[in-house]
Amino acid sequence: MKSNQSDNPFSAKPWACLGVSVTGTFMATLDGGIVNVALPVIAQQFGADLPFAQWVITIYLLVIACLLPAFGRLGDLSGRRNKYRAGFLVFTLGSAVCGAAPGMWWLIAGRAAQAVGAALLMANGPAIVIMSFPGPERGRALGIIGMVVSLGSLAGPSLGGLLVGWLGWPSIFYVNVPVGILGMILASRVLPDDKREPEGGFDLPGSAGLAETVGRIE
Repeated sequence: MKSNQSDNPFSAKPWACLGVSVTGTFMATLDGGIVNVALPVIAQQFGADLPFAQWVITIYLLVIACLLPAFGRLGDLSGRRNKYRAGFLVFTLGSAVCGAAPGMWWLIAGRAAQAVGAALLMANGPAIVIMSFPGPERGRALGIIGMVVSLGSLAGPSLGGLLVGWLGWPSIFYVNVPVGILGMILASRVLPDDKREPEGGFDLPGSAGLAETVGRIE
């Protein structure tokens, strides 16, 4: 048991690692609902009908659902710090593209990029928490993550309505940029370097099959 803990770099500062995981988890879940209230305004600005504009929401959920298992497995194989940091980077860049989008297709592409970053965060965040708390406090830490997921889902529509009313619809995406930059800094400074040689293999056909199944369901 002692050797397992000594081989686990995350257990040295568990609450700091939890704070980084909470930041990414909240940002990713918040963006699942923050766009909903802005959709009619976005559709009107770009002259798109509402069914087409709904792809701004659908593409985000679809890409996350397809990529979560694959990104979780990649974290298992070669380490989670770099995946989590990359999640912040991709999510932040996707948010900037969405805020500056000149048309619906650009906005949908930006949302797909956001979803890739969110999948990296959501697949590896809970795993970082589990690795950070090998003892009896693990349940408490996972409970905090679950609470943050609920708070992000609940706060999305309310915060989206306030931002759209005060600053316009691009603000619901630009607000992620400073948070994402902060997350990258925290991930670089707080999360330990757990990079390692890949162990085992990656089931590419299985991942592709799962993505195809999810796409059919959607």
